[in-house]
Amino acid sequence: MFMEINKIPTVWLPLTYRCNNKCSWCYAQNETSKNSDLSSESESLFLNFLSDLNVKKIVLIGGEPTLYQNLPRLISEANKKNIRVGMVSNGRKLADYDFCNELKDCGLYSATVSLEGSNEKLHDQTTGVKGSFRQSLKGLENVIKVGIQPSTETVMSRENDYDLENIVSLVEQYDLKQSAFSICGPCLSDIENSDFSLTLNQGAKMFEKVYNKAKYKDRMKLITSTTICSFDKNIYSKMEKNKTVSKGCHILAGFRFVLEPNGNVLPCVHFAGLSIFNVFKEKRIMSAQEFLEEYNSSEGTNQKFRKLLRRYPSTKCRDDGCWGNKCAGGCPIFWFKYNPEKEIKGLNTKRLKCQK
Repeated sequence: MFMEINKIPTVWLPLTYRCNNKCSWCYAQNETSKNSDLSSESESLFLNFLSDLNVKKIVLIGGEPTLYQNLPRLISEANKKNIRVGMVSNGRKLADYDFCNELKDCGLYSATVSLEGSNEKLHDQTTGVKGSFRQSLKGLENVIKVGIQPSTETVMSRENDYDLENIVSLVEQYDLKQSAFSICGPCLSDIENSDFSLTLNQGAKMFEKVYNKAKYKDRMKLITSTTICSFDKNIYSKMEKNKTVSKGCHILAGFRFVLEPNGNVLPCVHFAGLSIFNVFKEKRIMSAQEFLEEYNSSEGTNQKFRKLLRRYPSTKCRDDGCWGNKCAGGCPIFWFKYNPEKEIKGLNTKRLKCQK
């Protein structure tokens, strides 16, 4: 049985699926052609709904959230409702100091800037836009100057594998409290064409290089939930002490969700376009109470989906774990593409079917 959820502290809010970069592995790549910006009407409805739900923080994502026309107003209105606002951005528009400072004045609390390489050639090749590296770095520097809480995020991929240690050296120059790394995963909206993705084992080995290179090891975070057995045992024991790796998937806990511009509720950002239900009901938005009833319903899609993932890929991960540590079996998204029997050490049980 899952514990009933009455409080959801954080919600991801994709303001648009449009982007001024062209990263081939982006989870939103198949959504960018859609007219997917949050409407002015929905903006007000969403903020009232999230306030009634007692959400304490929203994280603005995309696509690229800085392309949203009403961004300063949304941040300001959210703050008026005592909702703290963070943002994940490629940082290019933040290279405009006045724009960055305006977001600070409106109440933007934190900004995570994406860096996909330590140099112009690699980063620009990954983003598909010449000059993006310089703009992203300038954006990060402006975030620091105006007093927004800064951090970085890097998607570990085949393209930047050889450069990860250089990326660590680059971000440590900025003395950030956190630099996050994620493992390039499959796009669920186009799972058959996700050959760019890595296995969790490959991603774990890449992050070991990040961790070993880092001077301030507790500042480097692997935010993709990864099977513990993917790591070297001795390195993992050090990572655990520094709280460097994510142990579980928030989908299983259920304390966060994504709210798309059209009202679709997603368990995770990587489910772009694949909803569990919609907050609009009979041409009106649900009340907070109606939402929680649907979200917690044992007969609803959300609970049925979480129940499936809790026993997948194996109860071995949940009940036994590795080296005395409980493990959630890694990010469930990867098991839509990869066979856990080949990836998880000591897993001999019959593979469960994970339906798309």
